[in-house]
Amino acid sequence: MSIDIYEIAAEALSLAEARKGSLRGILFSLKGKSSGNWKSAYALAHETQRFHEVLQAAIEECATVLELCEGLRERKLWWLVRVLCYDATIGSGRKKVRSRKGSIARIVSKNANVLQDAIKAQHGGQWQNRNELLGTADGVKGLPRYARVNLIKGTRERALSIYKDEGYEVAVDEHIPNLLIFPRGTDLHSHETVGRGEVILQDKSSCMAAEATSPQPNWLVLDACAAPGNKSTHLASILLSKGSTIRPCVLAIDRDEKRFQILKDKVKTAGAEDLVQCTRTDFLSIDPAKKPFCDVKAIVLDPSCSGSGLRNRVSVSESSNREHMKRLGKLAHVQKLLLKHALSFPNVVVVSY
Repeated sequence: MSIDIYEIAAEALSLAEARKGSLRGILFSLKGKSSGNWKSAYALAHETQRFHEVLQAAIEECATVLELCEGLRERKLWWLVRVLCYDATIGSGRKKVRSRKGSIARIVSKNANVLQDAIKAQHGGQWQNRNELLGTADGVKGLPRYARVNLIKGTRERALSIYKDEGYEVAVDEHIPNLLIFPRGTDLHSHETVGRGEVILQDKSSCMAAEATSPQPNWLVLDACAAPGNKSTHLASILLSKGSTIRPCVLAIDRDEKRFQILKDKVKTAGAEDLVQCTRTDFLSIDPAKKPFCDVKAIVLDPSCSGSGLRNRVSVSESSNREHMKRLGKLAHVQKLLLKHALSFPNVVVVSY
């Protein structure tokens, strides 16, 4: 059965990553399977590999595409996302990506502008030649891959043993005790520990809210803007490790339908369904005087905003900056309302904002 150039490129890259041969050799072996221009597939695979780190950094700045990737288990599908991202942003195939059938292409196409903006941000807001992009993601290139051990399903010692036995270079973060550090570029998305929910791929910055909250045994904690769910499961993991016996111990709130489904899926994968109660509602609509909210001891308030990925942000053009300032003005008002509401809960002793 013949397949299109995107699938050819993705299959070749996944096989090369698995050390089944050189990328060039694998592409030649797949030549007979191509339903399109094989030379285009060849170029697409090599260019995606060449700009891999730039693309990966952009994906990590786009929540929708990152969430899509986190739900994929096959290496080939992960590479398909990267190949499509390349052609929709750095390459010249945005129209082809838009016309391609399938949910992956649809999501990449819909978020192409966000991905392109993230790539531009790595290079001061613009680039004249795509070769300039190579080696420009200064804040990103040095960042390692982080992975949090989910204490609901496993232990740090077990996770370390598995990774070291398989030859991974891994260390423990000095500030967050159950956060593992791998060299940048380490791809764990298809690893069985991630698939089983024993380890959760989560950046260090994302882990800080739960650690800073430091919930005490049998506290009821509210995650106010919970999707995609990593903070909620982290809070549950901390509470369980401290001996909490109340169920649920975390109330996870999100109002967006699609993100709420992702939240529920993450909680299920983490084995936290009895620990985390998911509710689809607007945080501002909650009455703090009513049960169970009147019993909440801590609130994690981390609403999404245009500051996502601040560690990688650099200067932008003046016109773009004006647009950002307008949007930030609106966001500031909403964030002020959210924070005031969080502080109105009668028994809250900690608000992590």
